[in-house]
Amino acid sequence: MAIAGPTRKIMTFKSVRKAPITEGHLEGTIAPAEKPTLSSGQRPQECGSRTRIRAKLIRAHARSYVLAHLHDPELGIAQISEALGYSKRYLHKCFSRGGQTVMDYIWSERLERCRRALLRPSEVRGSVTEIAFSCGFNSSSHFSHRFKERFGVSPSRVRRRLEKCRTGANTDGTIAAATTSRHL
Repeated sequence: MAIAGPTRKIMTFKSVRKAPITEGHLEGTIAPAEKPTLSSGQRPQECGSRTRIRAKLIRAHARSYVLAHLHDPELGIAQISEALGYSKRYLHKCFSRGGQTVMDYIWSERLERCRRALLRPSEVRGSVTEIAFSCGFNSSSHFSHRFKERFGVSPSRVRRRLEKCRTGANTDGTIAAATTSRHL
């Protein structure tokens, strides 16, 4: 650990290891109007926008990791933290700035992926449990409970509606209403 002076921040191995955010990092990720600007005499630490931008970038990096590993039932904050090289606490802090916890994001994405698979006619042959397990759930009852809580209908009911629609047995349009509702 080295101290640079009374007005400077104490540098640790982790803070030195992570390169500072530069304009090059911002290209393509933040709109020009959102880029940090400092008024005369204002230091970057006082601006606060560097912290917000860094949090956005880390959140985006973590989200892409989650999407790539969503099928893994062991996916959690510890695995993400280890893979990306950030502490669990720091990842929690970055996600909280976006108004969501890491696990909330993981569950939300798993449920959304399952919903899309259940509504995909090519997936009709697979069981609801197989779809749930392929999206990282390891308990069909937990999946069903979370799915119904999120979308207001059980996954098996979605599957039955899709099957009826596919075979032409359903003429009242309930599957169309279910797939276009705000939940599904």
